[in-house]
Amino acid sequence: MPFFLYNPRWRLTDETRMNVRYTQDSHIATVEEAKAFFHHVVFDLDINFHPDDDFRTYVNCESGKRVMDDDQADLYNRLMDEAFDVFDDEDAVYETAYNILNEKLKQL
Repeated sequence: MPFFLYNPRWRLTDETRMNVRYTQDSHIATVEEAKAFFHHVVFDLDINFHPDDDFRTYVNCESGKRVMDDDQADLYNRLMDEAFDVFDDEDAVYETAYNILNEKLKQL
């Protein structure tokens, strides 16, 4: 079952769905790259995400359509796995994602 974004002020559109700057050649090799990736997911793609969630599960609140196709979701899932690998501990992943999400919420 798809995970619906729960913040109604975060509305994904077809334009934001196409705002993908990562490619199959992209990799996350440092903590700073992981932070930039999280920032991209939250601010550029407008996804209210959790690091444990599969990117295939995110859908647009209004249309009910998936935010990413299978290829994009596979790429973003791989990048998230790489992000977990660069942090010293798993808690740092969650804390970093939480801080970026809070930054976004403060702007709403």
